Order: sequence, then structure tokens, then C-alpha cells
Amino acid sequence: MGHQLLHLLLSIAVMAKASPPATYASEDAIQNETLCPDMFAPVGDQCIYFASFMQEGRAAGKQVCHSLGGELAAIKTATQLQNIIAEIEQRELSHANFWIDGAFNGTSWNFTNEEPVPLGTPFWYATEEEHSPKNDSTFNCVSITSDSGFLMNDVACDEEHSPLCEHVPLGFNQPEEDQEEAKDPKDEDIRCPSMFTRVLNTCIAFITFFKGSWETAKQTCHSFTDKSSLLLPTDVELLREIYLYLHAEGLDGFDFWIGATDAGHEGVWKDTSGHIIEINAPFWGNSNKPEFIMEPDGDTTENCLALTSNGLHYFRDEDCSSTYNLLCVAPPLTP
Repeated sequence: MGHQLLHLLLSIAVMAKASPPATYASEDAIQNETLCPDMFAPVGDQCIYFASFMQEGRAAGKQVCHSLGGELAAIKTATQLQNIIAEIEQRELSHANFWIDGAFNGTSWNFTNEEPVPLGTPFWYATEEEHSPKNDSTFNCVSITSDSGFLMNDVACDEEHSPLCEHVPLGFNQPEEDQEEAKDPKDEDIRCPSMFTRVLNTCIAFITFFKGSWETAKQTCHSFTDKSSLLLPTDVELLREIYLYLHAEGLDGFDFWIGATDAGHEGVWKDTSGHIIEINAPFWGNSNKPEFIMEPDGDTTENCLALTSNGLHYFRDEDCSSTYNLLCVAPPLTP
């Protein structure tokens, strides 16, 4: 990897001449409250370096991260993945493929520090026909690639990708008044109406005893309380918690309507209040059609939004006349 190392050293030299001293807080870092060393940029609560100029096997890519005092980036939360995907798009690196931390040891997927890699939605590649990880003995490393919409995928460790490096933050720039320990949202006192279950801070009804079209589902949700409606998860951590809840309760075999449609305005997805929603990972799943990477992929034949069992409960566009179960949301009860 001689020429890549030379390129890296030249890049470091150029940045050293053009940059502030070795440790600094950029405006972005201050805004994000994450202080990072040179070469690394604040991406949410992580310090990340996108070594997109080089493509190497995983071992060589990992060594580059080590040479910068870091490690391959460990994506442990859905929000971290969402932030990294957004940063890749902002940097116009959507053509690139990246190594991240995580490997299969023959029995489980673990980070370098032996913590388990999160599995399932909204982390891993999934069409309605194929899900990752495939647990194939030849695919033992984790990458996020352009052809997976930057959802995690298990690949051969000798494939050539760019390393996505992470450095421990140097600190966090927080005003004194904000330095009190943040409360866990699960600690808040929230009571939900009957039939509604608390998931994070949201009251959700998992209606498994009734099926209907999308329009029927919308009307049915409105009938539960005067302010209930079809659920539309807009927080990726909520989508993750829904996925975990469905598996914990044995409901992962159900398909659910949720609250968005592009009927009448093809390609422009709106929630039930008429607000436009974004089409991006890690909310939307992968398409199994060769001309698409991500959902939605149904054109005018699939205009309503669902979380399907075959689709690993990512967002999927489906035929509005299909009969699915429903996810309803209601405001918490007032004290």
C-alpha cells in the first residue's frame, strides 16, 4: 500500500499547513458539542475520518485508522448510522464504500472491544427477499457501501474499501447550564391510553386482531381516541425500538400499515397531516429490483407506507388495497 500511504502522508502535511494546531474545535464541532483532533470531523457524538482516497482490504484499512490514533468506526446506535449516512451525502461520497468496525467470529458479530454488533433494523441491508448478515463463512467483515444504501452488509474481508476511522472525542463543548446529566427518556413518567404500549416516549397500539386497507387502517386508528392516528416513526431510535419490541413480543411475523402515502402526488411522500417526509436510509429498506437501490420502488402501483415482516420492518411502499395490521399512535395521558 506504498502509494496510498504516501498519499495519506501528503494529505496530512497539506492539512497541517492549512489547519489550526493539532487539537482544535471547529465551528461544526462547537455546534455539535464534540471536540475532535485534526483529520477527524464531528459527526454527531463521534469523531470520524473518511479516508475515501484509498481502497484496501480490511486489515490494511484498520491499520490506517490505528496510525491516526483511532479505530475503524463502531456504529452502535441507529442515530450514529443516520448521522454518518447524512455526512456521506453532504460530502458527496455516495460513490464510496467504507469499512467499519465489526467482524464475525464464527458464532456472533462483535466489535473490536468484543461488544456485540447490533443486528436487524435499521442497521443492516434488507430487501423483502434477502437480509444481511447472511452468516456465510466467507463474509466475515462489515462494510457500508453505495450499493447497499450505506446500510451495513457482511462482505469478504479481502474486498477493497475505504476505511471509515473513528477517534475518541477530545471532549465535549457544553455550556455550564447544560452539563447536568441528561435524563434517560425511559425514566420519564408517561402513561398511555388503554391498548397503547409505551415504546420510548411514544404510546403505540399494535393492532394485530384487525386487518384492512391503508385507508381503513387510518380511519380505524382515528376511532381509538380523539387524537390517535396511524403512526409514522420520524425518530430512527423509535424505529429501532419498534423492531426490538416486535421481536421480543413475537410479533415479527406481522405486517403493519403506518402513516404516509404518495397517492395523488407520485414520489412526494406525505404523512397523514400532509407534511412531506424524506426518503432516505436508514428508515427505508433496500429494493430487490435491479433498477433501484432503496425503497420506494413501486411507482404508481404502491402508494402507501408499511412495515412488512419480509422487509424486516423497514419502510416499504405497498399497494394501498393490501390488507395489513396497523400501528396507531396516541398522545400520553395527562397527569
